[in-house]
Amino acid sequence: MSLVVTVHVPTGIVMAADSRMTATVAFEQGEGESKTKVQQQLVISDSAYKVVELKSVGAGMSLYDAGMIDNQPMESHVHRFEEEALSTGDDVRAVADKFMRYLQEKHPSANVGFHVGGHRVEGKTSVPYVLVGHTVHEKAI
Repeated sequence: MSLVVTVHVPTGIVMAADSRMTATVAFEQGEGESKTKVQQQLVISDSAYKVVELKSVGAGMSLYDAGMIDNQPMESHVHRFEEEALSTGDDVRAVADKFMRYLQEKHPSANVGFHVGGHRVEGKTSVPYVLVGHTVHEKAI
């Protein structure tokens, strides 16, 4: 479970997240008909980076749900995305759209939620944006 908060305040956009990364391990315990399904939470790290700066576009991204994809932390995927998919002139709105497409193309089964925060120049004004996305739109309860 992650705690990710993004807030627009008069002086800017504040992004914060916890740094614990966990994984759930499921297994069966017991023998014969007395088998019990057990799920256990394991702490993988207490220093995961869930808020990542996108220097090339002057924006930030906060991540939740999947902490790792293909044995790589999400932070690594965000940096790779920045290198491979972002262009000069992209703004905060383009980042959110491109990141969603990037994940769907490269990691279609990944369950990743994200906030993208930054400013976009509209006319002569710098307008704050906070966009929220998730690769899985419907979750089974």
